[in-house]
Amino acid sequence: MDEYLKSITGVIIFYDAAANGGSGGWRWTIQNAQIPIVKLIGYLVKLQGWLIYRKADKCDAPALVIEWDAAERELSYSVNDKLPVDELIGTLELFKAQLVDGQIAQIMALQQKAQESPLLAADGRPARKV
Repeated sequence: MDEYLKSITGVIIFYDAAANGGSGGWRWTIQNAQIPIVKLIGYLVKLQGWLIYRKADKCDAPALVIEWDAAERELSYSVNDKLPVDELIGTLELFKAQLVDGQIAQIMALQQKAQESPLLAADGRPARKV
């Protein structure tokens, strides 16, 4: 990853020719940012539609860059116009699915924890919500 990409605050989705034993593959990373996940998921949905028209700032690196402005709480993107749009949109879908799966797992863990109770029943076992 070049120096420009290392300086980004946000999400970088890039094609790595050395991945998968040299056959290449897409990679993504969130760096230097605490982006609210729900906001990022919503932005990815919009971005998938926008990419068809490629109306974005140009990115010299072989990547899609989603920058996070923490002060304004806004996302913006730039993309290299040589990247294959179908593969890029598919990669966004996989990235989005990973984020959604993480959110679902977190919600389920919280629900499970809410079901547990520090109260004890008469027989000494933890009391459960009914």
